[in-house]
Amino acid sequence: MKYIVIDNGVFFFRSIFSWRNNRNLPIIWLWLRSIIACLKRIQIDPEDKIILAIDSSKGSWRKQVYKEYKAQRKEQREKYLDVDWQSVFDEFNYNLEQYNHILDWHFIMVDFAEADDIGAVVSKYFKDNEVILVSSDCDWEQLAVRENVRIFSNISKKFKTVKNPYKVLQQKIMKGDIADNIKGVKEEGNFEEKVKIISLLNLPEDIETKIIEKIKDLPKKELRIEDIPFESVRKQYYKIYEREVE
Repeated sequence: MKYIVIDNGVFFFRSIFSWRNNRNLPIIWLWLRSIIACLKRIQIDPEDKIILAIDSSKGSWRKQVYKEYKAQRKEQREKYLDVDWQSVFDEFNYNLEQYNHILDWHFIMVDFAEADDIGAVVSKYFKDNEVILVSSDCDWEQLAVRENVRIFSNISKKFKTVKNPYKVLQQKIMKGDIADNIKGVKEEGNFEEKVKIISLLNLPEDIETKIIEKIKDLPKKELRIEDIPFESVRKQYYKIYEREVE
């Protein structure tokens, strides 16, 4: 049995920007189609566990350690004047609640934890199982140090080759992360602080404990495919377990 962890935020925001170019396609439709397309490429089996990792609605614990963490995100979003972000967020969150009851995926959100944290804990806790992390973001690449981890890019639709995961982590600590508004050790010092907020290999104990409580006994969920309102998505879903003939 494999554990497939999907970085919800990556799929959500890519769906929004696709929707901006074609308002006739609902964001939730784009979100579903893109995730299902990845699951098909990964070649999952019916017994595999699919985990949708969702950023906490209460923010990240990293903000309490480093106040500048992702501070630029809101301003960057507001540059897109054609998007009513609050309405988009409200509608998507409503749809997530509905699809949590429709799909046999496990929707995991933990107070003050991010999707990255959930993927990190899943890969550590289920160390005897293959864990596939699905994201185009490079943050999960450091987790490739774990032998049970593979990383699948939702952009290339291929598994990533991470030759030196420790080097990925070291570079982010030293140089920082522009996307997350983190300055590196070379710019502002404070090595221990940078390690704490960037490394996914040693998370705060309380965060890890709360995530484990959510994932340790994943219940069996039934797929109610007839309740998916899009016929095209239903047809696509039926093909997830098909194998391509060489």
